Amino acid sequence: MRNNFQRLQEEELTTYPQPPARIKEDINHSQNMFQLVGNVIDLFIPKLFQMIASMLGGGGSTVDEAPENKPPRYPNIES
Repeated sequence: MRNNFQRLQEEELTTYPQPPARIKEDINHSQNMFQLVGNVIDLFIPKLFQMIASMLGGGGSTVDEAPENKPPRYPNIES
């Protein structure tokens, strides 16, 4: 014996067998927008925090700075 929800599901599937293509396009556009925002956040937010920390007097080294005791990358080439 089926319940009303199963009957409703069958009616919906016979009426609308596939969702409209517009829904898929909207979901893809939303996904691309979230991916873009995530990439922007991933790229710029750490640099923003580094800049704020250095403006507030943080003396720590940043990722871009090389330590002074690090050996040269190409020891046979004089700079």
